[in-house]
Amino acid sequence: MKKIITFLLVLAMAVAVFGGCTKGNMHDDPFNDFANEDNFGDDSSDLNAPNNNDSTGNNDSPINNNTDNNVTNNNDNNDTPGDNSSENAPVLSSEGLEFRIEGDHCVLVGRGTCEDTNIRIPSHYMGLPVTVIGKNAFLNDKLVSIIIPNTVTTLEMCSIRGCMYLENVQIPNSITYVGWGVFWGCHKIPKTEHETGYYFGSEENPYMFLARIKDQDSTEYVIHKDTKFMLSLSCTGLTNMKTIILPEGLISMDNELFGGCKALESIVIPDSVTTIQGSSFVNCTALESITIGKGLIEVSEYAFYAPNLPTIYFNGTMAEWEVVAERIGWYPDMQDMYLSPICTDTVLDEE
Repeated sequence: MKKIITFLLVLAMAVAVFGGCTKGNMHDDPFNDFANEDNFGDDSSDLNAPNNNDSTGNNDSPINNNTDNNVTNNNDNNDTPGDNSSENAPVLSSEGLEFRIEGDHCVLVGRGTCEDTNIRIPSHYMGLPVTVIGKNAFLNDKLVSIIIPNTVTTLEMCSIRGCMYLENVQIPNSITYVGWGVFWGCHKIPKTEHETGYYFGSEENPYMFLARIKDQDSTEYVIHKDTKFMLSLSCTGLTNMKTIILPEGLISMDNELFGGCKALESIVIPDSVTTIQGSSFVNCTALESITIGKGLIEVSEYAFYAPNLPTIYFNGTMAEWEVVAERIGWYPDMQDMYLSPICTDTVLDEE
């Protein structure tokens, strides 16, 4: 009997530890199946989220959870803009959905007692606009359809993730922030095919999200001009890619976006990009230059780690760089670049 009780206690502890939106092995993530067009939309993969390990299968990523505490890490507690201290605020319910009031707006916390698989999120609750779908609100949910009102501006980390039955999602153009892991595992969302990629979004902008690149053999890619968000793994493992053109108007780049793109030589990040998640360029061994836009607000740890990168350009002045650079978690080998990028007011020595 004691052995049985001990086993049950251990099992309960394991469920408590691994039950949340945690980062496991990225190769278990369903979006990774998109690398194989035959698996596009396949629901057979499990729903573990990736960590910041090498996207190519090697474990030589610089990411280490024991690194200097000064490194910016937005993966768990700081994954969304604003103060997270309100997470302990009272949760209120309406028609089975749960909300939290934060000042002049509301956060949708989760489904609560709502058992519907077709959900229409109200635009207001208790007279206040619903502007945020909160962290883990619909994690591994059996949603089939969800309508998001145009009051919503923020999709927090894993707010809609692992919903393998989700066939219809109405996304408003009001979205300006998308946290880590949103829409992972949501295979059945209809995609729009355009040249080298698969996209989804709103009726007004069907190219809002880049789900994945479809052509694995090309050396150059142009992302659709209307794309606002690039989902994690959408460009991972493109071993022949030398250049990629990102559109002005792009807002965020998700975790390990270009992991293992070993032929990538250079990239220009538009000024419109405000968020870059961790390890975006891990193991891009041919990367010779990165041009960083001056609009960055949130940068997760090691976002710019690239082992052989000789040059960083910044599309702004040195004074503007000092503000942006403080938000970046720099790998120790890249400290010199932190101090001496090439800015618009940099005076270069003539040869």
